[in-house]
Amino acid sequence: MFSLGGILLGFACQEPIVPNDPANAGLYSDCNDGDAKSCVALGENYEKGNHVGWQPERAIALYEKACDSGYADGCRHAGYFWERPQGLLQPKHERAAKLLGKACDADLVDSCTELARLYHKGPIRHQQRRAVALYAKTCERGDYAACFDLGTMYRTGDGVGGNARKATETYRIGCSSGGRACCLFLGEHYFLGLGVRRDVAAGRQFLAKACEMHDATACLVLQLPEPRGGGSLTATKHVWKRLIAAPTAAGLFARGVRSDSEAIDMLQHFRDTYGRIDVRDADPELVAYIADCENWATNMISVCERDQQRQRSAGDIELFAGLVGATLEKNSHGDRDEESLERGMQKGSQIGHDLANAADAAASSQINADGVTLMKRGQTLTQFQDALAMRLEMTYHVFFPPKPTQ
Repeated sequence: MFSLGGILLGFACQEPIVPNDPANAGLYSDCNDGDAKSCVALGENYEKGNHVGWQPERAIALYEKACDSGYADGCRHAGYFWERPQGLLQPKHERAAKLLGKACDADLVDSCTELARLYHKGPIRHQQRRAVALYAKTCERGDYAACFDLGTMYRTGDGVGGNARKATETYRIGCSSGGRACCLFLGEHYFLGLGVRRDVAAGRQFLAKACEMHDATACLVLQLPEPRGGGSLTATKHVWKRLIAAPTAAGLFARGVRSDSEAIDMLQHFRDTYGRIDVRDADPELVAYIADCENWATNMISVCERDQQRQRSAGDIELFAGLVGATLEKNSHGDRDEESLERGMQKGSQIGHDLANAADAAASSQINADGVTLMKRGQTLTQFQDALAMRLEMTYHVFFPPKPTQ
């Protein structure tokens, strides 16, 4: 049994020690009576601001106290917290590793995977052996995210010796555990003969499984026709290198645009970049993809130009109506003077504004619909490029030269 008074004393001026909310007050009481699970639940509420003030400092105090009492889930929460703390607190990665290690020793699988990531990708680097051992432990326990990270380490040689066979077997475990990315890479390994005897039929089966789990790249690869080939290997490699250095359709507007003119300039640059790629003698599917990208940019430019014209037309209507109003308006003596001209201009402009809005509504709606459709098409093109990369690799080994099975 332990008391929370000392832990929370420092925060008493911010909020009452005992929460006003009945549910959280109950958790406080149970926690104060030694129920570590209630301490963690109350800590989560403070961390998320659920019916209590958002108080990350109180949250971590509760997590750590629960951990100190021997409750492994408290250690897990505290470890995750110190990786990415909230409020004014700064990360404590060594502390996070120690706490996650306690949770991992208590057999909390996700804590082991997170600790492996700290050793592998996080600020605590150069401990790849520990990362591999932890990934392997949790992968065997069914954590497909660990399988994917470990498989990719073996595939790329990141911190370990490159080993296509081990990568394939690790992806296989992850795929059987429900990891769609593992199924995708396993299918690719069978397609390419990486770490396993090349078997296109088996590769299709694993891609189909990834597709069933809603992996967009796997679905696109399966939808593509059988590779036609017919292109020069040298030309195909040259075109692909130019392509991956070019902007992607989906990323074109990632930084945002402030006007149709700016969008048109970006799209023209995109189209010109693709148009300058010499596609002679390259793979027909790659040539067709580049043509699709150029056509997409042309259509997007057309939509932006139509929007510009729509805005100009609305402005012309408003200006014309204002001029007509200025011509027709007269003063009380039936004459035109400076005041009557200004008054007439204002009245006419308002009428023109209303007319322009009425005429503009349908056109604007159609232009927006066309733009949304084309933006979705741009995202699809980028996903298609990922799928095409796999198909080109199958036919030409653009990325990986053929290797004997390890």
